[in-house]
Amino acid sequence: MKIHAILFLSVSIAYGKQPPDFVALGLGTVPEYSGSDEYQLIPFGAARYSTDFATFSWEGLSLSADLLAPRGNGSWMGGVTSRYRFDRDDTGNAAIDALGEIDAAIELGGFLGYQLRNVLNKGDSIAFKIKVLFDVTDTHEGFTITPAMSYSWKASPRLFLSTSLSADYGSSDFLQTYYGVSEGATSLPAYSLGGGIQRASLSFTANYALNEDWGLVGYLSYSRLLDDVADSPIVVEENQALAGFAVSWRF
Repeated sequence: MKIHAILFLSVSIAYGKQPPDFVALGLGTVPEYSGSDEYQLIPFGAARYSTDFATFSWEGLSLSADLLAPRGNGSWMGGVTSRYRFDRDDTGNAAIDALGEIDAAIELGGFLGYQLRNVLNKGDSIAFKIKVLFDVTDTHEGFTITPAMSYSWKASPRLFLSTSLSADYGSSDFLQTYYGVSEGATSLPAYSLGGGIQRASLSFTANYALNEDWGLVGYLSYSRLLDDVADSPIVVEENQALAGFAVSWRF
């Protein structure tokens, strides 16, 4: 069962200058694999815990430590991050499964970002962030770079909304591992990729506070696979969606 992180940004930015510690758990739907037209129901979750020297976050398959936010006024963010990437061994597509199993990967890297507050209205914010991850398990032996921009605002005393735009760049090793096809390995035509943009994504989040401790979070994301990735024989559907609903508890 795959666990995806889609809630951390929406929960953490919704409470102003210093977000509270929290845990959020829920259910969502995601594609069976990147490029699939079949969807599965999955659990997902996120959490945040702050100390005087770092802010630790769990974002589904990612763990991060923000080392800058506790030392400043909260405008800068930056630190170390990691991600667990599931194996690919049973997609339900015989031609893709004939390519062989892709082992799970562990990726390590860092991130840096900056947040502007009270941009268009009091209490709103715009955040810019870039994240770089490298494979440390020799699974794809590549790296990814993800720049993102988000905007959040308070629609009512209880309702917080946010939207985010991001893109994923993958190195040639990364893209070839997940989207390439070896000659003669399957009925699919051989296909090779260089490094390039994997996808562009647009997401929307609604966070409704039931009271000081509990809240409800709804999430919807649309991604489009691009360029050489979209042309890969393993990609059945270029348009990919994520949707979810969760309950959050702040402490």
